[in-house]
Formats: sequence, C-alpha cells, structure tokens
Amino acid sequence: MEYYVLILQDKPQVEIYRRMKLEKQDINKSSWQIETITGIEKMLSFPTLDIKIPFTDIYRKVEF
Repeated sequence: MEYYVLILQDKPQVEIYRRMKLEKQDINKSSWQIETITGIEKMLSFPTLDIKIPFTDIYRKVEF
C-alpha cells in the first residue's frame, strides 16, 4: 500500500498518508508522510498512479 486517504464528511478536507522509503538499501523500511488538503477548489492527486480527482467530484451532492 502506497497511499491511505481519509475524506472528511463535514468539510472539504482530505488527509493523505503517503508511504516513503527511508533507505535505498533496506526495502522493508518506510515511514508515512501526512498531507492535509482543505478547500472545495483543491485537487486530490496521486502522482505515482497518474490520477487527479477534483474535490468538487468527491463532494458532489454534499452540503456543508
């Protein structure tokens, strides 16, 4: 697993946990980097998968 995503339901905010390798020599060691993105105009992006999802699509039919 490379990404873990939490999507808040009460406001346009997403928390993305990205797995980061710590050392090139030891493939089994990794750490998680956390990014919080807020705002309906933002975009959820997974660069290694070449995927971008607008928050407007994620929160379609959601009223805040």
